[in-house]
Amino acid sequence: LQSVDALNVDDNIRAILAAENGGRAQKDASLANQLIFWRVNDNGEIDDSDAPLRVDDPEAWKSERLESIESITGGTPVSISRDEKGVLKLPGVQ
Repeated sequence: LQSVDALNVDDNIRAILAAENGGRAQKDASLANQLIFWRVNDNGEIDDSDAPLRVDDPEAWKSERLESIESITGGTPVSISRDEKGVLKLPGVQ
């Protein structure tokens, strides 16, 4: 192992390999919660009152998002498949 320098491996090698192969790198949940301003109260519920993406009217926000999605998809179902090499074929991407 020493002769091939296998003892000096990046501690995050699993996350790096997962990300390079289309997977998601796993993050520490507590760090992720801190980064996006979530707090978990004593009941185990998430308190997102300080979250920067909080909206005053959730229904209006949702309606706008749905209109935006419909304008992109034309209101038709979206199909995601893989090509002969296994690469994802995303709608609207050649």
